[in-house]
Amino acid sequence: MIVIEGLENLNEKYENLSLALGTFDGIHKGHQFLIKKAIEKAKEKQGKSMVLTFSEHPQKVFRGVTDPILINTHEEKLFLLKELGVDIVVFAHFTEEFKNLSAESFFEDILVNKLNARYIFSGFNYTFGKERKGTPELLKKLGEQRNIYVEIIDPIMVKNQVVSSTIIRKMIEQGEISEAQEYLGTDLLIIGEVEHGKKIGRTIGFPTANLTVFNKIYPPRGIYGVKLLIEGEEKFRDGLLNIGFNPTIPNDFPKLSVEVYILDFSQEIYGKKMTVKIVKYLRPEKKCNSLEELKELINSDEVNWRKYLEENSERSKY
Repeated sequence: MIVIEGLENLNEKYENLSLALGTFDGIHKGHQFLIKKAIEKAKEKQGKSMVLTFSEHPQKVFRGVTDPILINTHEEKLFLLKELGVDIVVFAHFTEEFKNLSAESFFEDILVNKLNARYIFSGFNYTFGKERKGTPELLKKLGEQRNIYVEIIDPIMVKNQVVSSTIIRKMIEQGEISEAQEYLGTDLLIIGEVEHGKKIGRTIGFPTANLTVFNKIYPPRGIYGVKLLIEGEEKFRDGLLNIGFNPTIPNDFPKLSVEVYILDFSQEIYGKKMTVKIVKYLRPEKKCNSLEELKELINSDEVNWRKYLEENSERSKY
């Protein structure tokens, strides 16, 4: 998959380009359906599939929000797009100049002249151009004028509700992980680099890999059963994920930690990236009275997770 950071760095025009437009935060079922349509059209026309999205969330410019809390980080979005089979991803910088392009200029200057798009796919609620005046209807009209195929994707429904990033955010925040994953159409994803921590876990026989914490939505504090992929490896391993503030360990300035205990693993992996797929919520965060009590609790978590994996063998096929 080719990744291009900034439209100004796109120097090649692709024949029969099939383009998917959107912010794509979360890459949920609706996004997946739209992107797959673009991929199918590219294969049909022997062209390339491209996703045009943003390096910053548009809210950062429209609403003056410094860092909107996202479902997926930049790297997580790339991972999911690669899994879908996209050929090219272009991250446009949502600058003031870009924001002030009229809808017609966005279509003509960017989609037609810069990208050479022949087939365009967008969602039913996609807007573009200055003051978001570009609507799906206008996109369709402009496409007809230039003899460019435009398809507007209807909303995808789950349980009679439109799938949206907003709904999924609320589900994650409320700890409704299985429900969120039903709307996402995939496991909840966390990617981070393994950093040095306090190394308390190794003293009780459960060494953990501490991951970089980003400004994104994390599930509520607690223990989760996960599948994880270590950079450089090809097969997912089993593990336990702890999201929380380590209440058993005295700390005057507690901060959120995201750490993984990898089953049947003892290598040093500092500096490597880890891809974590949350499979199941196991229990809430709990403060123990001693490290020995914490050890017994984690041991119980491991036993329960191994039992679940044995009883749900399809979850081991990664």
